[in-house]
Amino acid sequence: MEEACEIARLPEELLSAALARTSPRDAFHVAAVSPAFRAAADSDDVWASFLPPGGLPPLADGELPPPSSKKELFLRLSAGPVLLQDRLVIPATTNDSEFEGNDYVLCHEHRKRAERLVAFEGIHTGRRFLACAVKDGKNCGLVEWVDPSWPAIMENALSKLWDMYEQSKRNRIEDNLMNSFAVHKLTQEKIKLQASYDKLVGDVQALLDENERRAQMERKPDESKLQEKYDMVKNLTVSQASVIRNMKLKLAEEKTKLQAHIDELEKVVEQTKAKLNGIKAILDE
Repeated sequence: MEEACEIARLPEELLSAALARTSPRDAFHVAAVSPAFRAAADSDDVWASFLPPGGLPPLADGELPPPSSKKELFLRLSAGPVLLQDRLVIPATTNDSEFEGNDYVLCHEHRKRAERLVAFEGIHTGRRFLACAVKDGKNCGLVEWVDPSWPAIMENALSKLWDMYEQSKRNRIEDNLMNSFAVHKLTQEKIKLQASYDKLVGDVQALLDENERRAQMERKPDESKLQEKYDMVKNLTVSQASVIRNMKLKLAEEKTKLQAHIDELEKVVEQTKAKLNGIKAILDE
């Protein structure tokens, strides 16, 4: 809505001057954007720039009542074959398998057999005609109508039908444009929701990290007590190991002394045995 208000502030003359430098198709598309653009796109200043310079060409099959606007004149001239630079432009066509025959007509410039076609555009819809069959190069256009012009009431009905068709196309364009705006809006909302979701995830992660930090801080006193107990047990173990090592050294010294004493006793025993054996030998003599 804000964009539409900004567009509405532009002068209609400025919009018309800009649209006059585009094309009829662009003018139709722009008319579906907003009421401000539609008013400028339908102005005579815009459609006068799309008409042939140097005077308006006559209709191929006679004049109709004067158009109410330059846009209506352009649409009327575009609705069927129009005499432009001494040739008739071929309208849009459709196929008709029953439109056949052995007789033929030659086109004006190439003098080749004309193609049988059926108009499917504007007030000439359904009329059969002959046209130049040359596809490449210069096409000399429509050769002649086979069917006469439709009655005025039929032409009015066809004109209204084609107007309804063009209006439906404009409505589809406008619907597509509105859908594009809706998709863009939804995309922006999705981006905002994604940003909010990412922020929420970040906040939750920060909260979890804070809780973990607090839990670690609460566990630190217990760890300190455990460390103290561990150090005490370690010191006690070291002390006990030192005592045991000293006792082992003392025992080793005592063992050495005892072994030396035993060795001396064994020597004394040997000497005593030797003396006893000597005494025994003397007694035996």
